[in-house]
Amino acid sequence: MIIIGEKINATRKAIAAALEARDEKAIIETAKQQAAAGAHYLDVNGGDPKAGQEEKNMAWLIDIIQANTDMPVAVDSADTGAVKCGLQMAKKRPILNSISLEQHRLAPMLPIVAQFDCMVVALLMSDGGTPCGVDDRLRNAEALINKIVSTGKQVSDIIVDPCFLPVSTDTSSGRTVIDAIAKITAHWPEVHIGGGCSTSALGCPNASW
Repeated sequence: MIIIGEKINATRKAIAAALEARDEKAIIETAKQQAAAGAHYLDVNGGDPKAGQEEKNMAWLIDIIQANTDMPVAVDSADTGAVKCGLQMAKKRPILNSISLEQHRLAPMLPIVAQFDCMVVALLMSDGGTPCGVDDRLRNAEALINKIVSTGKQVSDIIVDPCFLPVSTDTSSGRTVIDAIAKITAHWPEVHIGGGCSTSALGCPNASW
């Protein structure tokens, strides 16, 4: 099992504030806490709506993380400039998190997947939205795995994210995603499975993480 620590993300208020203030201490502390807790990769997201700022944030974050830990990174962005920056700076083989079948995300990311030696998170979203059943997850997996393999990647380089959904809104969603994972791994034994498992507990009593 690969554990990806996801706390260095600009959607979190503490990280957004650290980015704005260029607070290295806060980033170092968060990185080291996740490493000590057993993470194998550190996810890095420096999202910012200002033009060019996300790429600058990515460079700053990865520079600090790699100077203060020996952890490999998962480059997490939909911004191609930030993705290229992160993958270029990575000292250890990184993960690209993520690409999907959404055409506005897929088309610009495939050349980057081909260019860099990295693992790839394949998020089973499409232009039709989030898959809800087993069969639509399987169809999306086949289409996205084929696209990634066409860039020269091996199936073993792919981490499929089957889209975990809250059981609080649909009690069958947990069983559905488990069944989908079983079928995906039966079709592609070398593929990895990943995703935000905690999403399943959203809205549930006593859920905390």
